Amino acid sequence: MKLKMPKLTIAAMVIMLFVNSFPLTALGQIADNFASDSSLNSSLWTQQSTFLNAVAANLGLTFITPTLSFGSAGMQMTGVNGLYQFAGIQSLAA
Repeated sequence: MKLKMPKLTIAAMVIMLFVNSFPLTALGQIADNFASDSSLNSSLWTQQSTFLNAVAANLGLTFITPTLSFGSAGMQMTGVNGLYQFAGIQSLAA
């Protein structure tokens, strides 16, 4: 039995080489120490976005805006308290 291998075009190979030659960390880095924050840094993060809603919808879930609290242990996220619910935060750099 022969396996059929997909044929790559030159453009696809160039794109693959370009993506592989730049590590993701080189494209953009963010750093946030949640243990020293008193609230979510709104210049770095968001609690509501079309992306978060789309992820939830794609998984067949309902997006719930998380409740966040901060302390010496870092950030705690609550809010999901039922079946088929999804909560999260998104980096604005994403």
